[in-house]
Order: sequence, then C-alpha cells, then structure tokens
Amino acid sequence: MNRFFVDPRTARVAWTILVILVAIGFTYAVRRVLLLAALLLFFAYLLFPLVRLAQRWLISSRLLAIGVVYLAALSGAVLAVGPPLATEVQALAQKLPEMSMRVQSQAMVGSLVQTHTGEIIAYA
Repeated sequence: MNRFFVDPRTARVAWTILVILVAIGFTYAVRRVLLLAALLLFFAYLLFPLVRLAQRWLISSRLLAIGVVYLAALSGAVLAVGPPLATEVQALAQKLPEMSMRVQSQAMVGSLVQTHTGEIIAYA
C-alpha cells in the first residue's frame, strides 16, 4: 500500500511534467547565453577550415593559427563595415543641428501629427 495514497504511475507522470517545465523555464532564463553560444559555435564552424589551412601551411601552432585567422576575420569585418558606417555617421552629424532645431521648435511633432492625424483618430 502506498504511504501517500498516490498512484505511482500518476506520480511519475507528474514528476516528468515538472522536470520538463523546469527545463523549459531554465532554457528561457538563459536564452541569451544560449543564443550567444550558438552564434559562437557557428562562427567557429565557419572559420575551422581557414584555421586548419593556416596551421598546415603557415603556422605550426594551433593557438597562433586560431589567433591569426580570427584577427584576419575581424579586420575584414571592420574593413567591410567601416566605410559605410563612417559615411552614415558623417551624414548624421551634418543633419543633427537641423534636427535639433526642429525638435526644439516642435515643428517635427506638428508635422508628424498632421501626417498621421487619421491614424491617431482611428486608434483613439
């Protein structure tokens, strides 16, 4: 006879559901870390052939080959993103005084309200 008056099969099912819910909750709590780890693994998977090639032909040390390949990849990313980013920042710096004056004079708010009056009324 069971001491707690609970069917063992029901207890196993309840325990399994509880464990699954705790696992889902834990996964949800660490979702950002898991996403970061997944991205890092994907990036390492993409760079592995280059590391192997560098280790085979240029550098005998695996750690040094990894460092060189990652530095080259980072440099390539900076060179690819840098010039367009600099152009956009320069354009923003030129438009910033005008935008600041429009915000201070509330002209921007008035033009936004006039443009979207129908949507505002429909929302209300």
